[in-house]
Amino acid sequence: SELRFILHNLLRVSISFWWDKNPKLKKVHAIPVSSCLRTLFNYNDRLKFLKTNEWLSKDIDAASARVEELEDTSTFDVVSQTPFILSNLTRQKIFLQLIYDRFNSRYYFDSFPIAVVRGEELQSAFEHLSNKDSSVFFKRFRVSYRGIDNHQEDGIDGGGLYKEFMNSALKQACDPARGLFSLTEDHKLFPNPEVRAIEPEFPAYYRLIGMLLGKAIGSGVLVDIPFSRFFLAKILNRSNLNYLQFLFPNMHRNLM
Repeated sequence: SELRFILHNLLRVSISFWWDKNPKLKKVHAIPVSSCLRTLFNYNDRLKFLKTNEWLSKDIDAASARVEELEDTSTFDVVSQTPFILSNLTRQKIFLQLIYDRFNSRYYFDSFPIAVVRGEELQSAFEHLSNKDSSVFFKRFRVSYRGIDNHQEDGIDGGGLYKEFMNSALKQACDPARGLFSLTEDHKLFPNPEVRAIEPEFPAYYRLIGMLLGKAIGSGVLVDIPFSRFFLAKILNRSNLNYLQFLFPNMHRNLM
């Protein structure tokens, strides 16, 4: 109960500082309080002393749900500094709306054709996209399939072929048998430390995978790629000793 009281007060203080019009107040007070909240949240991720829904702020969640307010208030500051105080649904709405406002509206009428060989989606993606500028990934992919015999399949891409291509390419890329990723003991994916000996062009493949994942997220395509938590924390530059349990659980237990 004491922790809940402290947390709820920190949430209110943090939000009030971010919404204050004084930029000095934000710099001096809002950032340290938000940093404290993030530290508590990371501890809670390991120790589970509070439930996930107890971190949510109903006031900020309701305000953030109206994405048009982001440019006029400091809600965006709160979202970027302490995203865990918002529900997953609200965060998704905000993210997709920002992607659309900044990029999709600019490339809405642009498309990029991709001829895909069925069963070889990753290789087709590599041939078409690995040497392309990142701006290509903001365009709408116009996918067409052909068989191994080079016969063009019938059908117009109304979104279904694109989703099939994205899912297949990413699953092939993350298949441990491909060599780009390895599995932890709980069958989660992380980059293979021995990839240099398996795939000479691994930097280009990793870049492509990252671009495809970003494209999938930005276009709302659901892909089932079970990355390990320590790998995701590393991407976010939030890795610490606690995440060792997801790679070497026995070593983590002995150290802790």
